[in-house]
Amino acid sequence: MATNNEGESKYNLFFDKIKPIVEFIVIIGGLIIGLIELSSLSSQIEEQNTWNKKDVTFQYLGEYSDEMNMFANRLKKLPDTIILDDELKDDEFRNNLMQLVAYFDNLAIGIERNYFDERIVQESFIPEILAIYDVLQKFKYFELRKKEMRTEVAVHFRNLVTKWKN
Repeated sequence: MATNNEGESKYNLFFDKIKPIVEFIVIIGGLIIGLIELSSLSSQIEEQNTWNKKDVTFQYLGEYSDEMNMFANRLKKLPDTIILDDELKDDEFRNNLMQLVAYFDNLAIGIERNYFDERIVQESFIPEILAIYDVLQKFKYFELRKKEMRTEVAVHFRNLVTKWKN
């Protein structure tokens, strides 16, 4: 019986010595696996954010309604002799123009804040945006609205176009 207790004692002594080493290896292994999983999750989150950003961009571009497009085409066809200040007295024209400018200013804010994908906007919409901006500049829309509002208007839209033109 003494030999059996001696064997158990040696056995227990061996496991008592090796137990901290095994625990250390398990903890280190768990940390490594945890870091790998965290890295993978971080990568997946980044991919999802990129996808969401693109999706939101396409959704917002889809909100550019046929009505806004028709008005933009009408705006681009205005003769050079027109006085925009007189046109702005027409409530429908004024509302459509302000809606169009607000749409593009909000789009520019979304790009500036990294909410929208700038590359998608450029590839999808840059000719339209630049053409409308040029018409607004030609008719001094921004100056008229600044005078009326006593503050700058569509600053983000203007900054974005300036960036794209340079």
